[in-house]
Amino acid sequence: MYEESGVKEYWIIMPKERLVEVFVLENGKCQRIKTYTQDEVVSPNTFPELKMLLEDVFPEIVKK
Repeated sequence: MYEESGVKEYWIIMPKERLVEVFVLENGKCQRIKTYTQDEVVSPNTFPELKMLLEDVFPEIVKK
């Protein structure tokens, strides 16, 4: 569906695993380019100047 619609980039966010998979459209096919972990910085291919620290997206779980 993403390929048919021409979506250039999408992310799958897995909060329990604290991972982000980044996919881009290349030659009409969606390809996973990288899986990022919570201690990395992720930057969209379409907006490379935007940088997100995944530790801010996945804050530490506070135990009570």
